[in-house]
Amino acid sequence: MKKVVIVGGGFAGWYTAAVLNKHTDWQITVLESKAYPRLGVGETLGWSAPYDWSRLLGLENDTQLMYETGSSYKYGLTATNFYADNTSYSYGKFFNLKANSLARFYSEFTYPEYHEPWSVRENDIGLQQAWFYFNQHTKKDFNDYIQELNETSYFTSSNSAPYSRDNEYVLRTQEGWSYHIDAENFIKFLKGLCDSNVVLKENKVLGLRRSVSETVLLTSNGPVEADLYIDCSGFQRVLVNSVKEMELTDYNMPTTNSAWVCPTRYDDPHNEIFGGTQIFGEDWGWRFRVNLYHRAGNGCVFDSTQTDPELVKRFIETYTKDKQLFPPKLIQWKPSYVKKPWVGNVLALGISSYFTDPFDAPTFDVHSRNLEDLIKGVTADEFNQKHELVTLERKYRLMYNFSTSKRSGTFWDQQRSLFDESIWLDIMHNRLDNIDSRLTHNWYQMYYRMCVASGYDRTNINLRLNLDQPTQDMVKAFFTYNRARNNFIKSQSWPNLYDWLKNNRFNGEDHTQVLERMIQ
Repeated sequence: MKKVVIVGGGFAGWYTAAVLNKHTDWQITVLESKAYPRLGVGETLGWSAPYDWSRLLGLENDTQLMYETGSSYKYGLTATNFYADNTSYSYGKFFNLKANSLARFYSEFTYPEYHEPWSVRENDIGLQQAWFYFNQHTKKDFNDYIQELNETSYFTSSNSAPYSRDNEYVLRTQEGWSYHIDAENFIKFLKGLCDSNVVLKENKVLGLRRSVSETVLLTSNGPVEADLYIDCSGFQRVLVNSVKEMELTDYNMPTTNSAWVCPTRYDDPHNEIFGGTQIFGEDWGWRFRVNLYHRAGNGCVFDSTQTDPELVKRFIETYTKDKQLFPPKLIQWKPSYVKKPWVGNVLALGISSYFTDPFDAPTFDVHSRNLEDLIKGVTADEFNQKHELVTLERKYRLMYNFSTSKRSGTFWDQQRSLFDESIWLDIMHNRLDNIDSRLTHNWYQMYYRMCVASGYDRTNINLRLNLDQPTQDMVKAFFTYNRARNNFIKSQSWPNLYDWLKNNRFNGEDHTQVLERMIQ
């Protein structure tokens, strides 16, 4: 392969270009068109981001990245009135640490101690599964689960930075955080990583001319030939719509299809910038707030077939009043996915291949895995097979989070119509027991977590545990230690997150100075 054409100059297009430019000698052309404006929402990334920046982009230090893009750290998620009314939970990434790894407690845990599905190695078990087993018939709730298994909950829900007096990072050094990003400015950063093998052209794509022997891209400036055409045009799906064999398929289940989004300024960043993405359940859907260094990103996500968009617009206008950097913008999509993202010499990546709801942060993680496979030279058949598994997994991820919720409201009533405990138990116990999951969130753990978070009866789940007594004692000791550690962290004094970012990532510039740089 020598020549690649990427259709779409948004985040997905330039991330693809930068990664392929780093790892291949291909001639890459990125086609942008003003006829298809970029979304520029982005804002929050999945947990693999630090690993992907290092492995795929060669970034060993994020200082320059954050300074140029206004990014901030994401240590977790705070979900308020989301899993049930009058609840709020703050948690970071739940690692799948293995019971038999605890002998290495004072060493650094690596793969497969963290990420391998627990059923792979004989006589080993993930601590998450062990917690569910020990507490299947207790009254411990989701806050107990967080305290005994999670390490970032305090920094997720507070305005504190996880750095000691000596400015040493106190959390886990590998994949213990991610980023909140300004997508538009991140595009500029990605462009700067590319060398002369990447060329930008402004062309409007008219379609594909396909025959048995060749496929040629037709543009407003004439035909463009390449060995591979990559569709990164997002919701437009400029190439996908020309390739019927990709089988663009509607997501025929109740979900969202619209969002009002609006960036806002800070009044008091010292007390407004928290370490976690914030999500809130609302009667008509859900909303989010993402705190970057220089501004916040806000969004209200809903189903326009259920709720009048003007009602949600009035809602976001009310809570962003006097802080708006730009007026609210309505984004709409048709929840759908392609069954075969790679057909012939046409490939769909990012949102072009799959999108149902903005809650699906692993979109970025999956894109990174796709690029890794492309670099390795996997075949189209293997690529499509993996896509099929991941598509199914992402579908269940969304359904677990929404359909198990006990939050009141019309939207949530509709989501609960999808929940059939007998079906989920069948999935858990039999049908998908040996799936080769490629995401670090595997649905066994997630379903258990959602049952605990929403207060469902968890006594019906068939858990298999085969640990001797010394190992069980060690696992329980870990839970006791982790709870004590979280309580200790909460009792200590930590630097303010905004101040720490200002002094260590933004060269002393305050949020207003960085905002001015970002919007120029």
